[in-house]
Amino acid sequence: MSLFPNAEEAAMHPPGAQADPESLVVVAKAWGRRQSGVVRSVYLPGRASLVQGEPSDDFALGYVVEGLYVGGVGFNEAEPLGFGGAKPRLAPHLWAAACSLPAAPLSGESLRSSLVDGAGIGGVGLLPLQRQTRKLLAIRHDPRDSLGRLLQLGRIELDEVVQDLSCLLALGALRLGSVAGGGDTPRRPRPPPRPPSRVVHAERVEARPGRSRAVTGAQLEKLRVRLQRELDIISAADDWTVVGANAAMGSDAVERACERMTRRYARLMEDERLPAQVQDLAQAVHARVLLAVTRIQDGRPAVIEAAFGDPMEEGKRYLNEGEFENAQKCFTLARQQTASPASSAWLGWAIYNDRTRPEIARRAKGRELIELAESMSEHAPDPLYLLARVEVLEGELLRAWNHLEKLMKVAPDHRDGRALLIEVRSQIHQDS
Repeated sequence: MSLFPNAEEAAMHPPGAQADPESLVVVAKAWGRRQSGVVRSVYLPGRASLVQGEPSDDFALGYVVEGLYVGGVGFNEAEPLGFGGAKPRLAPHLWAAACSLPAAPLSGESLRSSLVDGAGIGGVGLLPLQRQTRKLLAIRHDPRDSLGRLLQLGRIELDEVVQDLSCLLALGALRLGSVAGGGDTPRRPRPPPRPPSRVVHAERVEARPGRSRAVTGAQLEKLRVRLQRELDIISAADDWTVVGANAAMGSDAVERACERMTRRYARLMEDERLPAQVQDLAQAVHARVLLAVTRIQDGRPAVIEAAFGDPMEEGKRYLNEGEFENAQKCFTLARQQTASPASSAWLGWAIYNDRTRPEIARRAKGRELIELAESMSEHAPDPLYLLARVEVLEGELLRAWNHLEKLMKVAPDHRDGRALLIEVRSQIHQDS
């Protein structure tokens, strides 16, 4: 079966030619990250536009493919001008170009290396991978496992996946990392020592715009703890929960959720200025997110079904009755079954209000769980609502207002949230 939809696109690839490895990585990186911008080759006149990683038109597709072979390709990210959404067309061309390169020797030391996600990993679900290759990528739950170990776990022969792996390495979608002590944790090359005046900025660590203050050791530790907890949550979660979406959402919303989660951790794991332990945690979370995104894109997401009724509803009933210990048991069960942001948030709310616990400890623990749940999803209304209730109890009305305004955008029909918003607004106006 041909990779291409028609003979014209197949003819874009010169027979017997090899792609330029550096140019291939440049384009694959922009494609995998769904970036918009301009592609130029120093050996070709003109330029081509990418819109969310895809060529904007037929000319752009031809230009990019030719640039993969002549080389000298650079990419400058920019806002797209005058284009709507571009059709996904580039994947088979990138794959054909990668396959034109000599296969990487994968044996000996390579089998003792780990498979590390690279910059082009975001689009791997669109590539024509063999079934055994998809299986190999799907079982990469532990970043400490070597390639040889993964092959053994999946009962996969190296010959069955060597061509695909070679192409993925050429695209920069994967890279080989060393495994410390023969299988403990992947070691990353350490950057040279920084001068004392140079600081890491928060927008690099959190990958969020608008932050500029330097990151302290305490903030890095907080990031490490957060990533570890997120990894613990999503390790047993279903695929929809991992990306913060659900099957009832529209395809565009699902795609945005998948893209957001993929980029969120890719930035962290690629920032060599972060401590290796933080990078490795980001890599582990990113690998689980990527697995979920791939299965959702393939139309076969893994869903964990609750086996004993609905512990969420039982937990809320116990909350209303003031039985906080039983409520915590129910929400803990719900969290184990689905690991959804809502179950974590309600567990945090039950702990926050459990007066059998010391007040300072329960409030800190409960708030921490709710904030973590809110950070895991932009589409789950319950964490926003409960975080607003916490802010009200702690007298932070303006913060509560901000959370509730965001809630109304996510879930405009959330009656409890709207009632609390009206109450908060009224109290702020009275105090002013």
